[in-house]
Amino acid sequence: VDTGVVDMDFQQEPDNILWCVLADGTLAALTYNRERGVVAWVPHEIGGPDAFVETVAVISAPDGRRDDVWFVVRRTINGATVRYVEVLEDNRLVEVDTADAFYGDAGITYDGASAKIIAGLGHLEGATVQVLADGSAHADRVVTGGQITLNRFATKVQIGFDSPAQLQTMRADGGAQDGTSQTRSKSFGEVWARLRHTIGGLIGPTFDRLDPIPGLKPSNPVGTPPALFSGDRKIEFPADLGTDGYICVQSSPMLPMTLVALTARMEVND
Repeated sequence: VDTGVVDMDFQQEPDNILWCVLADGTLAALTYNRERGVVAWVPHEIGGPDAFVETVAVISAPDGRRDDVWFVVRRTINGATVRYVEVLEDNRLVEVDTADAFYGDAGITYDGASAKIIAGLGHLEGATVQVLADGSAHADRVVTGGQITLNRFATKVQIGFDSPAQLQTMRADGGAQDGTSQTRSKSFGEVWARLRHTIGGLIGPTFDRLDPIPGLKPSNPVGTPPALFSGDRKIEFPADLGTDGYICVQSSPMLPMTLVALTARMEVND
């Protein structure tokens, strides 16, 4: 399939991003800020089975404080082909309250009296959805009869298809005694992840070998949302003597994560 651009629009606030719809139904975004030396492309995957983006439009938000990004997404729901108009939520809402974190596609928010049965999900009938209840992770649920039943009461619930953010570093090159370490066996003894406004997260040498980033306090009561973390986390990396030297990072389902920097101690087998 030709993956050329079939539609695009430019978002100016809060960030300068050129959103491009590709012919295969995926998204590519160009973050553009010449003043800070940032010109970078990144693919964006849409959550949910058979999601296919058809068009994009950038429209000023009603309060005029940001540009909202809207998509028409073709989906297969309960065996039928549907098209939904979906808007990209403001990721900064999580800074006000973790319960406002919204990282699910084709999703909705329940905000009301304490409840376990959440209705109004007919547009996701038959689908397995991811859930965030009062800012805390919740087990997946299958929408039946336009509703789901939670395992605990909650007043604010985010429901949708998760699409985890992923980062894979370039092949590491720390040097060797007689030249480059590119083709040498290498491993990381420890890795430091600098995070901002983050809950959870996974890290490892490959996406098939991810471990949770340490951080959740054992004393935190079940169902109580953990606090947003900003700072450095030390990770004892699993032994891996390959020649690639990758570090792979992935967000936890429906939870916020901003990775600022990675610092690693690498051992090279000369």
